[in-house]
Amino acid sequence: MLTPLDSPYSGAIGLFAVEGLDMPKLGAWLMDKYRIVNTPIVHPEFSGIRITPNVYTTVDEVDLFAEKVLEAIRKGIA
Repeated sequence: MLTPLDSPYSGAIGLFAVEGLDMPKLGAWLMDKYRIVNTPIVHPEFSGIRITPNVYTTVDEVDLFAEKVLEAIRKGIA
């Protein structure tokens, strides 16, 4: 997690990175294959994906997101 979890500046927006995965490619894979809206962030100091659930995001949608990120970690993205 790149977003500080105990900061007064953290909230509903999360920024995370997975070492060994290309974050823009992971973001495109999530969007293209599963319609999971996300924002890849590429910065000189870090690269990650910003994920921002809203009040209409269901628990099932959050679970699908987590499942697919774990799948990408285990199997890669093709």
